Amino acid sequence: MSGDPSDRAVGSGADVSPFAGFLSIRQVRKGFDGSSLVRIGEFDVVEGEVMALLGPSGCGKTTTLRMVAGLSPPESGSIAVAGRLLDGPGVYVPAEQRNVGMVFQDYALFPHLTVEGNIRFGLDSRSANSASRARDMMELTRLTHLADRRPAELSGGEQQRTALARSLAPNPHLLLLDEPFSSLDASLRKDLRREVRRILQATGVTTILVTHDQDEALSMCDRLALILDGEVQQVGTPRELYWSPRNENVARFIGDVNLLPGTADGSLVVDSVLGRLPVQKARTGPVQVMLRPESIQVSYPEDQASVMARVLDVEYYGHDQVLNIHLQSGEELLARRDAIQPFLPGQTVSVRPVGVFPVYEANRG
Repeated sequence: MSGDPSDRAVGSGADVSPFAGFLSIRQVRKGFDGSSLVRIGEFDVVEGEVMALLGPSGCGKTTTLRMVAGLSPPESGSIAVAGRLLDGPGVYVPAEQRNVGMVFQDYALFPHLTVEGNIRFGLDSRSANSASRARDMMELTRLTHLADRRPAELSGGEQQRTALARSLAPNPHLLLLDEPFSSLDASLRKDLRREVRRILQATGVTTILVTHDQDEALSMCDRLALILDGEVQQVGTPRELYWSPRNENVARFIGDVNLLPGTADGSLVVDSVLGRLPVQKARTGPVQVMLRPESIQVSYPEDQASVMARVLDVEYYGHDQVLNIHLQSGEELLARRDAIQPFLPGQTVSVRPVGVFPVYEANRG
């Protein structure tokens, strides 16, 4: 099927029922220059949840968002929102008829309009409800005192909230956020994440957030989908992807990771230099066990029966510290500890793993 919308019937969409999610994507493909960039077999977003599309630059997450928005139709497959088929065989619903709101990376505010004017832009300005809806959105996003200001007179965070209010004003079925915090400095990003999360919870709008920032995905979203090389690698809660990544690629992308060699005997225990480690899945033969730095407890030496190591260096962050430690067996591991107990390079420490760990087949390459 051609990706050109002119090759398809353009209409209001069809009501469909076979889709499991509020947003359902089935067998979607999108390519550029003869290559297949995005390949999504089955992907669903539950009504009312905030879903992150996480991945590195160029992995296909923004392309996926644009397909959902109707800005870049898929070459094949189907997309449905709220049981309504928007893309599929013989069906293409234009972006303006999808009832999908979108906040772009640069906010795309109209410079000649005030905050209130920008928010009312997508509404019927002649309607008595337009002004009331704009006031409600300004109150929700804490912009009421800035109603008469233009974008050039706003801070980055205020512009971001204005763009969000404008997208929410028409009461969309689905809200799409494309790297909405990327142009802000680190401290403002953290504050705005909390603020936007509050707004999304207050409205209950189903939301997809595109980001390459792991902290954003883990802290803001109910679930996240990790996309690598145009394919969804794993979908789950932040806790699931952080502590039970499906494969090494997922483990390495989300947070710091240690991969420790071991030997499995078909049970839920693996032999390693840190002793017998409980694992999440039974395997046999050479394996790699994944340990997050938080899973490695480091303390002052307790007894000779402990696994002993030497601190190579310390990264101090105020609220916590990351120790690079060298085991007597030769392996190096990262361990994250609170910053209350000081550790120094060259210090001998005792090491103990805590948890039940993901395990993968050893890399034979």
